Amino acid sequence: MDQMQLFTLGRVLGWFAAAGFLIAALNPFFKEVNKRHMAKRPKDDRLRKGYQKFLRGYLRVHPYVGMAVGALMLTHLVIQFRFYGFYLSGFVAGGLMLVLIGLGVYGKYVMKKKPGPWLKLHRLLSLVLILAVAIHVVLAKVS
Repeated sequence: MDQMQLFTLGRVLGWFAAAGFLIAALNPFFKEVNKRHMAKRPKDDRLRKGYQKFLRGYLRVHPYVGMAVGALMLTHLVIQFRFYGFYLSGFVAGGLMLVLIGLGVYGKYVMKKKPGPWLKLHRLLSLVLILAVAIHVVLAKVS
Protein backbone atom coordinates (compact mmCIF):
# COMPACT_ATOMS: atom_id res chain seq x y z
CA MET A 1 0.00 0.00 0.00
CA ASP A 2 1.51 3.33 -0.99
CA GLN A 3 1.57 6.46 1.19
CA MET A 4 -1.48 8.09 -0.41
CA GLN A 5 -3.60 4.97 -0.03
CA LEU A 6 -2.54 4.63 3.60
CA PHE A 7 -3.31 8.30 4.23
CA THR A 8 -6.78 7.90 2.66
CA LEU A 9 -7.41 4.72 4.66
CA GLY A 10 -6.58 6.59 7.87
CA ARG A 11 -9.07 9.33 7.05
CA VAL A 12 -11.80 6.85 6.05
CA LEU A 13 -11.29 4.88 9.27
CA GLY A 14 -11.69 8.11 11.24
CA TRP A 15 -14.99 8.84 9.52
CA PHE A 16 -16.18 5.25 10.06
CA ALA A 17 -15.25 5.54 13.74
CA ALA A 18 -17.19 8.82 14.03
CA ALA A 19 -20.22 7.36 12.24
CA GLY A 20 -20.15 4.22 14.38
CA PHE A 21 -19.90 6.31 17.53
CA LEU A 22 -22.89 8.41 16.48
CA ILE A 23 -24.89 5.24 15.79
CA ALA A 24 -23.99 3.93 19.25
CA ALA A 25 -24.76 7.33 20.82
CA LEU A 26 -28.35 7.15 19.54
CA ASN A 27 -29.13 4.57 22.22
CA PRO A 28 -30.91 6.98 24.64
CA PHE A 29 -32.80 8.59 21.76
CA PHE A 30 -34.13 5.24 20.51
CA LYS A 31 -35.14 4.25 24.05
CA GLU A 32 -36.91 7.58 24.60
CA VAL A 33 -38.87 7.22 21.35
CA ASN A 34 -39.94 3.77 22.51
CA LYS A 35 -40.95 5.03 25.94
CA ARG A 36 -42.78 8.18 24.81
CA HIS A 37 -44.38 7.03 21.59
CA MET A 38 -44.18 3.33 20.76
CA ALA A 39 -45.09 1.92 24.18
CA LYS A 40 -48.33 3.95 24.10
CA ARG A 41 -49.47 2.38 20.85
CA PRO A 42 -51.69 -0.73 20.93
CA LYS A 43 -49.74 -3.94 21.57
CA ASP A 44 -50.78 -5.44 18.24
CA ASP A 45 -49.81 -2.31 16.25
CA ARG A 46 -47.42 -3.19 13.40
CA LEU A 47 -45.36 -0.02 13.83
CA ARG A 48 -44.86 -0.72 17.54
CA LYS A 49 -43.91 -4.34 16.92
CA GLY A 50 -41.51 -3.39 14.16
CA TYR A 51 -39.88 -0.64 16.20
CA GLN A 52 -39.49 -2.85 19.24
CA LYS A 53 -37.96 -5.60 17.10
CA PHE A 54 -35.53 -3.03 15.69
CA LEU A 55 -34.78 -1.73 19.22
CA ARG A 56 -34.08 -5.24 20.58
CA GLY A 57 -31.63 -5.86 17.73
CA TYR A 58 -30.01 -2.46 18.17
CA LEU A 59 -29.60 -2.95 21.93
CA ARG A 60 -28.12 -6.40 21.35
CA VAL A 61 -25.36 -5.03 19.08
CA HIS A 62 -24.79 -1.69 20.89
CA PRO A 63 -21.84 -2.92 23.00
CA TYR A 64 -20.14 -4.53 20.01
CA VAL A 65 -20.56 -1.40 17.91
CA GLY A 66 -18.74 0.49 20.66
CA MET A 67 -15.90 -2.03 20.72
CA ALA A 68 -15.62 -1.97 16.92
CA VAL A 69 -15.51 1.83 17.01
CA GLY A 70 -12.64 1.58 19.47
CA ALA A 71 -10.71 -0.69 17.11
CA LEU A 72 -11.39 1.67 14.19
CA MET A 73 -10.28 4.64 16.25
CA LEU A 74 -7.04 2.99 17.34
CA THR A 75 -6.23 2.00 13.74
CA HIS A 76 -7.04 5.56 12.65
CA LEU A 77 -4.68 6.85 15.36
CA VAL A 78 -1.79 4.62 14.30
CA ILE A 79 -2.11 5.55 10.62
CA GLN A 80 -2.68 9.27 11.13
CA PHE A 81 0.09 9.56 13.73
CA ARG A 82 2.47 8.46 10.99
CA PHE A 83 1.46 11.44 8.85
CA TYR A 84 0.71 14.17 11.41
CA GLY A 85 2.37 13.15 14.64
CA PHE A 86 0.71 14.02 17.95
CA TYR A 87 -2.63 15.79 17.52
CA LEU A 88 -4.09 17.09 20.81
CA SER A 89 -7.76 17.18 19.79
CA GLY A 90 -7.50 13.61 18.48
CA PHE A 91 -5.73 12.47 21.63
CA VAL A 92 -8.46 13.99 23.82
CA ALA A 93 -11.30 12.54 21.70
CA GLY A 94 -9.60 9.15 21.49
CA GLY A 95 -8.89 9.09 25.22
CA LEU A 96 -12.49 9.93 26.03
CA MET A 97 -13.63 7.23 23.63
CA LEU A 98 -11.43 4.63 25.32
CA VAL A 99 -12.77 5.61 28.75
CA LEU A 100 -16.33 5.44 27.39
CA ILE A 101 -15.70 1.99 25.89
CA GLY A 102 -14.05 0.87 29.13
CA LEU A 103 -17.10 1.94 31.12
CA GLY A 104 -19.36 0.13 28.66
CA VAL A 105 -17.31 -3.06 28.91
CA TYR A 106 -17.31 -2.72 32.72
CA GLY A 107 -21.09 -2.32 32.71
CA LYS A 108 -21.73 -5.23 30.37
CA TYR A 109 -19.32 -7.80 31.80
CA VAL A 110 -18.66 -6.79 35.41
CA MET A 111 -21.90 -5.13 36.47
CA LYS A 112 -23.99 -7.36 34.17
CA LYS A 113 -25.93 -4.30 32.95
CA LYS A 114 -27.05 -3.29 36.47
CA PRO A 115 -27.53 0.48 36.55
CA GLY A 116 -25.34 2.55 38.78
CA PRO A 117 -22.99 5.53 38.74
CA TRP A 118 -21.00 3.88 35.93
CA LEU A 119 -24.05 4.16 33.63
CA LYS A 120 -24.58 7.86 34.37
CA LEU A 121 -20.91 8.52 33.68
CA HIS A 122 -21.10 6.42 30.48
CA ARG A 123 -24.03 8.50 29.24
CA LEU A 124 -22.42 11.81 30.22
CA LEU A 125 -19.15 10.90 28.53
CA SER A 126 -20.98 10.05 25.32
CA LEU A 127 -22.31 13.62 25.23
CA VAL A 128 -18.89 15.07 25.99
CA LEU A 129 -17.39 12.84 23.30
CA ILE A 130 -19.81 14.17 20.67
CA LEU A 131 -18.38 17.63 21.35
CA ALA A 132 -14.78 16.36 21.41
CA VAL A 133 -15.18 14.54 18.08
CA ALA A 134 -16.79 17.61 16.50
CA ILE A 135 -13.90 19.79 17.69
CA HIS A 136 -11.37 17.24 16.41
CA VAL A 137 -13.02 17.09 12.98
CA VAL A 138 -13.11 20.90 12.71
CA LEU A 139 -9.49 21.28 13.83
CA ALA A 140 -8.34 18.47 11.54
CA LYS A 141 -10.01 20.20 8.58
CA VAL A 142 -8.36 23.53 9.43
CA SER A 143 -4.81 22.18 9.50
